[in-house]
Amino acid sequence: MPKKEQRKRFSRPASSSPRRPQRQSERRVREQDPNTIPSYLVNHLAQALRMVLKLDGPADVLLSVYFKRNHELGSRDRGFVAEAVYAALRHLAGIRWRMAPAVPERSPRLAALVTLASLYGMEALDSRDVGNDRKALEAILDKKDSDADPATRAELPGWLYERVRSQYPDHDLFFKEIATGAPLDIRVNLLKGKRDEVLEQLKDEGKKVVATPISPDGIRFLDKPGVTHWPLYQDGVIDVQDEGSQLIAPKRREMVCDFCAVRWCAISAPVPAARRLRSALSCVPAAASTLLT
Repeated sequence: MPKKEQRKRFSRPASSSPRRPQRQSERRVREQDPNTIPSYLVNHLAQALRMVLKLDGPADVLLSVYFKRNHELGSRDRGFVAEAVYAALRHLAGIRWRMAPAVPERSPRLAALVTLASLYGMEALDSRDVGNDRKALEAILDKKDSDADPATRAELPGWLYERVRSQYPDHDLFFKEIATGAPLDIRVNLLKGKRDEVLEQLKDEGKKVVATPISPDGIRFLDKPGVTHWPLYQDGVIDVQDEGSQLIAPKRREMVCDFCAVRWCAISAPVPAARRLRSALSCVPAAASTLLT
């Protein structure tokens, strides 16, 4: 996994409310080098990986359950843990190969250290968090990707790697792209606003955004802010939807059953594909089993 220099991310601003009692996590931050990842975040990542790596449910659902059980985590902390968990899942084949004979599912703390060291470098980890795992961690990170088999380098199961390689001549580009994190895309509700106007509004507010290269209704963030509390989101002007989903164009007389539809995009957006659609059905995943039985 590529290393990134994000040391300033781990420091926290002083509280503007001196009367508010400090949380235990905040007291621990003061004891550490501000350029290292706080110990409590390392611990929470290990615990979150212990839950998610069982692979007995969707990762986002399991993370939501974990965060509800650990409500003391702030939004920045939750974002940090979530990004690290998704990074570990994207690179799980490589992490598993590097950690062998240890297994990530049985050694979630070591898997957490490997993930963080790969993302931010060993220097971002406090020596007290690494502890007795330092030699093992250094040996794991010293392994060269070139020594792994092609499927592991592509971060895919062997059967899927072979199938993709045999079907697509540009498979190397595909393997490269799926190993990177997906951008955050939103779609503008054309019943309530125009893409260009919303784009300019977000830029005026200091947001790092660009127009999606293909979808005429989409906006792409260069970072991943939390948008669900924004007035634009709460008023239904925007919703989160990746560009690929925005480009789905059903043919005439086709029925679409969308189990992960955004609140309004699948049916009400006034685009030609929606006008041509004879019948469309949008439902939430919780109702899917009832609907299809």
